[in-house]
Amino acid sequence: YSLNLTAWIPCVILEEGASGNVVIDALPYAWITPAQQASYLGPAAAPGLQLRIPLIGDKVVYFSASHKRWIPTIVTDVGDRDEVELEIKPGVWLQREAQQRVLRWCASKL
Repeated sequence: YSLNLTAWIPCVILEEGASGNVVIDALPYAWITPAQQASYLGPAAAPGLQLRIPLIGDKVVYFSASHKRWIPTIVTDVGDRDEVELEIKPGVWLQREAQQRVLRWCASKL
């Protein structure tokens, strides 16, 4: 759960420490303690559920390589092959392959 975005964001555990701490892809520079995990990490999603069919108006977070952080935004358009245009990147279409790396669908309002 992201306190900044007030939404559940799918993530992947990248590293596990001996003391039970973990590092996740949505916050790759911080260790999350077991106590924090109990509050902020939910159950794992079934494989293949993280990348869904995009819809106009979907609330997502986009990982900006230039800003090196996740940014909340909205899907403003969807192409014939499920590529998406985002409110924060007008005129740029994210292909399906790129979406898996840089988009996370939110489970609540941004």
